[in-house]
Amino acid sequence: MPVLGAVAHISPAPGLRLQALAALAATPGLTFGELAQDRLPLVLEVADRADGDRRWQALAGTPGVLHLELAYADFSDLVEPT
Repeated sequence: MPVLGAVAHISPAPGLRLQALAALAATPGLTFGELAQDRLPLVLEVADRADGDRRWQALAGTPGVLHLELAYADFSDLVEPT
């Protein structure tokens, strides 16, 4: 399954931070680590590139998520062997 690894920059405002963390926790296929200052490492499993794009945009639009930084993308299992 393709995966995207990223760092989410989370709002320092307490209400927005809680809202963002709750929304991310409810996102299927998303695993995340410990929040360090305002940065949250995450891994998103996607079905294909289109699903990855759609889900990335949804994460970026989550209230309390200020910015997403892509750290890793692996779509190698979608490539047909030659």
